[in-house]
Amino acid sequence: MDRTDRESGSILISGMGIVSPLGNDVAAHWSAVAASRCGIGPMDLFDTSRHRTRLGAQVRGYELRLTPAMRALRHLSRADHFALIAAAEALEAAGSPQRHYPADRIAVVVGAGVGGMLLTERFTADYTRSGQANPLDLLPYPPNYACDVLASFFHLRGERATFATACSSSSMAIGWGFDLVRTGRADCALVGGSDTLCELTYAGFNSLRSVDPEPCRPFDANRNGLSLGEGAGFLVLERAENARARGLRSDLAILGYAIRTECHHMTAPDPTGQGAAAVMAAALRNCGLAPAEIGYINAHGTATPQNDAAEAAAILRLFAESPAAPPPVSSTKSQIGHALGAAGALEAVTTLCALHHQVLPPTIHHEQTDPQCPLDVVPNRARAGSFRIALSNSFAFGGNNCTLVFARCGV
Repeated sequence: MDRTDRESGSILISGMGIVSPLGNDVAAHWSAVAASRCGIGPMDLFDTSRHRTRLGAQVRGYELRLTPAMRALRHLSRADHFALIAAAEALEAAGSPQRHYPADRIAVVVGAGVGGMLLTERFTADYTRSGQANPLDLLPYPPNYACDVLASFFHLRGERATFATACSSSSMAIGWGFDLVRTGRADCALVGGSDTLCELTYAGFNSLRSVDPEPCRPFDANRNGLSLGEGAGFLVLERAENARARGLRSDLAILGYAIRTECHHMTAPDPTGQGAAAVMAAALRNCGLAPAEIGYINAHGTATPQNDAAEAAAILRLFAESPAAPPPVSSTKSQIGHALGAAGALEAVTTLCALHHQVLPPTIHHEQTDPQCPLDVVPNRARAGSFRIALSNSFAFGGNNCTLVFARCGV
């Protein structure tokens, strides 16, 4: 399959939106990524004094992006607010597709994590302290709540789905939305994910001792665990011919994806990288691509010793029979932490910005590459690149793995 064949009938990314620890819109986020800034630091969202680390990648100032109509909504969690802001930016950037397509032909697919857990924790604390608590704090708890909020607020009546597969949730959502548009079940899809920091998640990862007391250092020889984060990212997907028929131009497309279940261990990856290599290979095969055509990989890159070594082994395995060496590989989590259910969506937006601007995002805090991870990790500073195809990896607990394939195409 040649380039022309792949791009005819392709699914364009007609709009993007983001809320991240680096910025609450795409321009601010990307400017900070390209400047190698770090969004990981001291938190004040809840008390962290009893934990191994007191750091996290906390979103700040997002309230300024809430419109009066968003503020008027009741019973929303922090995750719902993130989702509304990011989705609104994506839809506006896409020229408000809800004005061009029937409402029942626009799908909404969301990757979820803890969602309204912060409010649930408030309910628990209130009840424990006084025996009384507001039951309305429990309304945003279900994983599908953000998806329903988006569909209702933007009057979207097409297929609706929520994925809750831990760290790959929002990548799965993007892949599913791609399938809905590709197969004609939807004309357009709003896809992505939203997740927030909360005490349960924070305490859990600290008890596993999988967090670094300092900002995380993916692929570094002295890495010591992940840094937790939060945020939301959303994309608008539609067929290229439909987008162009309504005057929209985009140089970004999703070519395909793959999902594989590794089933090696509940939390640990297969150290040989076999499972991760299989999902990347399947994604390329689904798009008619060879490994040598990949110009950049946005790694899952959690900065835990096992995960980074396994992902590096997977990339080397993928390129074992290729005439080309592995391309540059970097971890967005070094800048914005691990946003769990929203991680794949935040990293998808970053990968698409990298393609559009032809700039390779950095892996910051890098001092010494681990000999087990012999890759070009774009250490510490972003740099100019020339690449047309990029992968974005999301590898979750239980081996729920997903790889997305994005392209920069002609306009």
